Amino acid sequence: MIRITHSPIEQIIVHEMVEYTLSDFVKHMTLGVAPEGTASLVKWCDGIVFAHVSLPSTADVVKDQMNGIVHWAWLSYAEMNSFKEVLESSNKARIPLIDVSNNDLNKELVRWLKKKRIGR
Repeated sequence: MIRITHSPIEQIIVHEMVEYTLSDFVKHMTLGVAPEGTASLVKWCDGIVFAHVSLPSTADVVKDQMNGIVHWAWLSYAEMNSFKEVLESSNKARIPLIDVSNNDLNKELVRWLKKKRIGR
C-alpha cells in the first residue's frame, strides 16, 4: 500500500514586496506584453490581487522547502474589491486572474498583507 502524506507550507519568507494602486499593478504586470497580448496569470483572494516570484531552487532553498519554508523573492499586490476573470490595460493587454480564496494559505497571506499595508 502506498502511503500518502500531506506536508503543508509552514512559513513564507517574502524578501521584497510592493503595494500598488490597481492601475499601477496592471501597468506593472503588462510591462513588455504586446498590445492585445496576454500577461502571466495572477491570483485574487479576499479583495487583494497579487503575484509573486519564487527564489531559484538552490540547494539551500530546496532544503528550506523540505522543512516547510518557502522563499518568495518578490511579491506585488493591489486592492481589488471584487473578483474579475481578466484585467485589461490601456493597450488592451489582458491579465488572467484566478480566485484562490478557497485556499487557507492564500487567505492567511492576504490577512497578513492587509495588516502590513506596505507602501502606504
